[in-house]
Amino acid sequence: MKSELSELIEYLESERDNLEIQKKECLQQWDYKGAHYFFIALQEVNHQLNTLYNLNDPDYDLKRRLESQKSFYDPDIRETYNDNMKDYFANKRKELDEQIQNLNNRIKKQSLDGQEFDDAIYELIEKKISGFKFHLKKQDNLFLEFRLQHEKAMIISTTLDEQSEEGYLMSDIKQKLPALGFTFNEKNNSMECFYNLTFFKNSFEIKILVSRVIFDILYYKSLDDPAYIEKY
Repeated sequence: MKSELSELIEYLESERDNLEIQKKECLQQWDYKGAHYFFIALQEVNHQLNTLYNLNDPDYDLKRRLESQKSFYDPDIRETYNDNMKDYFANKRKELDEQIQNLNNRIKKQSLDGQEFDDAIYELIEKKISGFKFHLKKQDNLFLEFRLQHEKAMIISTTLDEQSEEGYLMSDIKQKLPALGFTFNEKNNSMECFYNLTFFKNSFEIKILVSRVIFDILYYKSLDDPAYIEKY
C-alpha cells in the first residue's frame, strides 16, 4: 500500500508533466503570455516536489549533486581523451556510483513522516493535550509550537527569542516565513500561522508546511537529528 507521501509525489509529478505539455503547446501557438503562466506554475510545483523528495529521502539533494558530478565524466565526453584520462574518468564515475549506492542502501530517517507527529496532531485536535513543541534545534531554542485557537483553527508558531536573534534565524524567519502564511505577532515576539481545521482529514498538509519551513527557510542539515516532540 502506498503512503500518503508517495501518492502526493505521484500526483504532483503528473501535474508537473501536464503543465510542461501545456507550456509547450502555448509556445507552439506563439502564446508567450500563456506559456509564462504555465512556467510560473511549473516552478511552484517543482519547488513543492523538491520539498517532498527531501522529506521522503533526506539524502535527495546530495544524491542529485553526485549525479550531476557524474555528468562531467560521461563516457561520450572522455572519448576525446587519451587512455590515462579515460581511466581517470572511469575511476571517478565508479567512486561516485559507490557513494550514491551507499546513500541508497542506508536507512532513511523521515522525522516528519512518523507516527509520533500524527499522534501529537490528533491528540491536540481531540483536546487530549493543550499543545506541543516540535523541537528543531534545542541549543538555539528553535521549535515550532502547535496549539488550538478554537475547534476549527490551529496556531503554528515559532518564538523569536534573544538566542535566535543572535544567530542565523532572525533574518530568515522574519523575511521568509510570511510567504508560507506566517505573520509577526509583536506582543509575543513570534511568527504565527493560523491553520484552518474546518476540512481537516489528516496531518499531511501540516507536515508539508513544517517541511517547507525546514527545507525552504532553515538550513536543515544543521538542525537536531532527530527532532523531538514535547507535549504539554
